[in-house]
Amino acid sequence: MSYDLYFSSKKKLSREDVFGWLSEQPNAFPSEAGDRVGFENEVTGVYFGFDFSEGEALPAFNINYVRPHIFGLEAEPVLTAFVRKFSLDIDDPQSDGMGKGPY
Repeated sequence: MSYDLYFSSKKKLSREDVFGWLSEQPNAFPSEAGDRVGFENEVTGVYFGFDFSEGEALPAFNINYVRPHIFGLEAEPVLTAFVRKFSLDIDDPQSDGMGKGPY
């Protein structure tokens, strides 16, 4: 099971720009197929990722449930930077999630 966040933008964004920016972040490892940018910290063991659906410019954020709190602590700054860089709103469909709107 995983915790997923979805993003929306009022501006038209290109998948190449979004994928490229994510790929340049610390601890990022982009897939050869261009459909995922994973993040992994070999020191702490934290991992999470951004998965792109076919034809979509914006990915979905994914992190597994039942992980130590350090996973959230390491993922949150990446999420904040991503949302700010592209001026995104989020859709958090989890029970008791943030819902739709600003991050």
